[in-house]
Amino acid sequence: MIRAMPSPAHPAARIEAVPRNGLPAFCDAILPSSDFFASRAWYETLIAHATGPDMVPCLVVSGAGDALLPMLMRAGRLSALTTPYTLVWRPVFAPGAEAAAQRAAGCDIGRLLRRRPPVRLDAVQAEAPGLEPFLDGVRAAGIAIRRYRHFGNWHDAVPPGLSWADYLAARPPELRTTIGRKLARCAREMRFTEAERPGEALEAIIRAYENTRARSWKPHEPFPDFDAALIRAAAA
Repeated sequence: MIRAMPSPAHPAARIEAVPRNGLPAFCDAILPSSDFFASRAWYETLIAHATGPDMVPCLVVSGAGDALLPMLMRAGRLSALTTPYTLVWRPVFAPGAEAAAQRAAGCDIGRLLRRRPPVRLDAVQAEAPGLEPFLDGVRAAGIAIRRYRHFGNWHDAVPPGLSWADYLAARPPELRTTIGRKLARCAREMRFTEAERPGEALEAIIRAYENTRARSWKPHEPFPDFDAALIRAAAA
């Protein structure tokens, strides 16, 4: 058997545990600021407020340090760092990483994971940036990939520049009538308040939101403090 050994100039990929109080500083060179659902704020909020005691947050980091996978370890098995609040998950690459680097990262991480139990990557979008070169590298490392479909986000693709009035005009008459009736009721019975930054105004809005939700028909949240924590993180 021939086994590739890491060179001193290119150390092997690694699995690094993440403390509950925040991601390591090196993540700032990789995690994007323009994609909220792959950002430091998003993952730190998930780790602190939406993971149970049996879940160990960790990062799978390429040997070159230019790619990482935010993950969870449970009973010795790795899976994507996703929760009931996750909309999408993806491998994250350093800004400017090209296909060759993404493939190399996949090969590097694949070698690390190939002797472990199967790894489940949930909520991955097929068009995620760099995904295909990364998966090509994973396959080159000797890992078989099995795709499955059990997750989806229902959405309506809206052309750029389309106004609300134009969008509404193209909807069925019954839907337009329902929306008009509901908006009229909102205008009569509800007050909308906006907070532009963290502070007491935001905290008052959070208290009002939580009070309204507690009196609604919705079931209890699995992590009751997540909503407020996410609002604060997004406001900051």
